[in-house]
Amino acid sequence: MLTLTFLVGVFQLILGLARMGALVNFISHTVVLGFTAGAAILIAASRVRNFFGIPIPRGTPFYEILHQLRLHFFDINPWVLAVSLVTLATGILTKQTLQQIDEDNPLQKSVLLTCSGLSYIDIAGAEVLAQEARRRRRMGGGLYFYRLNETNMALLRKGGYIDEIGAGAFFPVMTNVTGALYWTLDPNVCRTCKTRIFKECRSGILPDGSRRQRLLLATDGSEFSRAAEELYRVFCETFGAPPPANRISP
Repeated sequence: MLTLTFLVGVFQLILGLARMGALVNFISHTVVLGFTAGAAILIAASRVRNFFGIPIPRGTPFYEILHQLRLHFFDINPWVLAVSLVTLATGILTKQTLQQIDEDNPLQKSVLLTCSGLSYIDIAGAEVLAQEARRRRRMGGGLYFYRLNETNMALLRKGGYIDEIGAGAFFPVMTNVTGALYWTLDPNVCRTCKTRIFKECRSGILPDGSRRQRLLLATDGSEFSRAAEELYRVFCETFGAPPPANRISP
């Protein structure tokens, strides 16, 4: 089994280095859907023993897991089951709450995460953060981080996620985050806003469009920002404004 796992990893590495991931585009949607659904069922079945706290040997076939679940139904650990249900419900409610926040507040396009209590980010979490950052940028906002520790920064840097999220989206301790993010806000929204929660909001100066554009470009390291950045450079040259650097600190 160890040899098979090793060979699978070797072939995946070779295919990744050869950029062969595009071959997936030639596989029909039905096949991909069936494979994904089957993998999901197998993963869920493998978690049954941990979810219910019953003794099922590792590697048991799917049909046998269902049989063992029926046999050990009255041996289910109520404490393990309670923790499992609470964890599952928390995940579902959190996802629904976040979606509801977007629906109830369509003008709130930016999110700042205070990460002082965030000890660890895994690869799956990094993918979610990068995806959310791209989604926020499409909305006209951004995803920002304050006090993210060096361990998590190293993981994001090694996986290339900082380039996807944007190097300017990370703020170390003792930095004026609200003062920097104020300039990324939409001036048209700020003009009619009655909730003056930041000190900059009470200064009487609306977010500057030029600096807002510069900061947005600085927090988007993806290939999709290059055309927009080049356009902005031409704009600066035309109107005699200093062009932005590749990375501009707020």
